[in-house]
Amino acid sequence: TSTTVSINSLKPFTEYTVSVSAENGVSGLAGSPESRTVSMTFTTQEAAPGPIDSGVNIKDAVLSWDPPSEPNGVILYYEVRIYPEGSSGEAMTYKTNETSFDANSIDGLEPGRYSVQVRAVTTAGAGDYTEPVTVEVTGSPSSGSGLAI
Repeated sequence: TSTTVSINSLKPFTEYTVSVSAENGVSGLAGSPESRTVSMTFTTQEAAPGPIDSGVNIKDAVLSWDPPSEPNGVILYYEVRIYPEGSSGEAMTYKTNETSFDANSIDGLEPGRYSVQVRAVTTAGAGDYTEPVTVEVTGSPSSGSGLAI
């Protein structure tokens, strides 16, 4: 006779140990309960990370955020997206391994208001972007852009 058990609702990228004990109920000859138990440890697969709950903070043109509370795997990098406020046009994206990004490293932004969003990425995919944060670029591309809130 075969018996199948399904375990549902496991969290991604989490280690679990499952133990199974056999008992026939006919005699006590099977030995101790420990000798009738088999255990198996496994780690569930990675999933796309949860959201960056903290949102994006800006101070002196440096964007910063906290890692997702549910990384669901190893964070490979963070993706920073910047685009003209209110635009559905092409966004510029940058990758960083840190939980911060110096926006002064962005070359060629024209003066104006921009939206910035961040998301985390694992081998299983990308999480959701944060809510947009608005920044204002002052100065001109030739003189070096300055970023302000």
